[in-house]
Amino acid sequence: MRLAYQIRTKLESFSPAQLAVLSFLLLILSGTGLLLLPSSSSSGVSVIDALFTSTSAVCVTGLAVLDTGTDFTRFGQLSILTLIQLGGLGMMVWSGGVLFMLGGSLGLRERVLLSAQVPRLELSQMKFLIRGTVGFTIVVEITGALLLWMLWTPRLGYFEAAYAAVFHSVSAFCNAGFSLWSDSLSADVEHAGVNLVVAVLIILGGLGYLIVLELSQRKRKRMSLHSRLALSVTGILIVSGAILFYLLEHDNSGTLAALSPAGRVIASVFQSVTTRTAGFNTIDIGSCHPSTQQVLMLFMFVGACPGSTAGGLKVTTVAVLLVATWNYLQGKREMSIWERRLPSERVIQALALLGLMLFFVWLGTVILSCREPFGLGPLLFEAVSAVATVGLSTGITAKLSLFSKLVVCLLMFVGRVGPLTLALALTSGGDRSRIRYVKEDIGLG
Repeated sequence: MRLAYQIRTKLESFSPAQLAVLSFLLLILSGTGLLLLPSSSSSGVSVIDALFTSTSAVCVTGLAVLDTGTDFTRFGQLSILTLIQLGGLGMMVWSGGVLFMLGGSLGLRERVLLSAQVPRLELSQMKFLIRGTVGFTIVVEITGALLLWMLWTPRLGYFEAAYAAVFHSVSAFCNAGFSLWSDSLSADVEHAGVNLVVAVLIILGGLGYLIVLELSQRKRKRMSLHSRLALSVTGILIVSGAILFYLLEHDNSGTLAALSPAGRVIASVFQSVTTRTAGFNTIDIGSCHPSTQQVLMLFMFVGACPGSTAGGLKVTTVAVLLVATWNYLQGKREMSIWERRLPSERVIQALALLGLMLFFVWLGTVILSCREPFGLGPLLFEAVSAVATVGLSTGITAKLSLFSKLVVCLLMFVGRVGPLTLALALTSGGDRSRIRYVKEDIGLG
């Protein structure tokens, strides 16, 4: 009893951001220990490969240095799946759940951390948020697993299809991108049913519980600006990504040219959906044109919605930057869209998040370039994929040196928890100084 009290007292001394980061670190280390057990792998794994796999799973990235289906046993695969599920629920619910399990109440700083992810979130709604998110996750994943099981049974058989369906349903909803097959979902590149189910799972996971809840209640009450922007940008990105991928790759014999006309459309739409942090692929990314890979990097960098299982800069952050730019070009002093005015501090936060992610992508690429013999394109693609927690690769991940694997681990971890931590730092406490300095302008542009 005394030990439990001491642990609780020690944990309460941490800030919410520190507690969330510590929770993810402990989960990664626990996962590393599990994957190092002899029962987890078919022929043993190194410490660095176990750490890399655990980090990729917890950060729901999907980058892999080992073949999940052959290098790991069923126990190891289920361990990875558990790490994906826990990581996919997101830092918001994770940190809030830890605080509730401790029996404590949420203070102002905790509320700020959560409201930075979910605008208009009230303190009384926290338990509702946690229960709703967990329930939503279970229902969607079970539904997805049942549909995939029916679609894969003719090819895999009842039991193998059931196992594969559960694994891929959880991985898809959590936007993790881990697959039991070395070529991901390439075997189903033209299977409309499998592509549709997996794409819907990815989209629902990338939207998050609260946006889906608002969408289901749109007939009864007005949808928030946050959800409207998130849904609008998501739709635009999916459509434009599919069109661009089709136009750039339709004549590439290594990707779309070998498919039927319908298969080209299916593959283009699926790749547009999965590029934004899910990490599955039905075509060989390394065979894509360099121009296509550049477009994919942009979409990976943007990511999905705040408060979801996905990573990236987030669509609402991009929306704020675009709205601010458009309003500035129109000569407006205040930022507004759809008859709603946005707080000016959101622009500062969006710029800070953009700068942070660009810095880590640049830093990671520079370090990898100093250590690896690959060209700038593949290394930049790897860095963007890691920071945005996507999991797509041109095929160099398993060939990286030990040091470079550690660098990618750090990039994945920063991509998963960094933006949230920064959001807390930007919104907590405000400017308490009473000193106001003399204003002096500078030139720009």
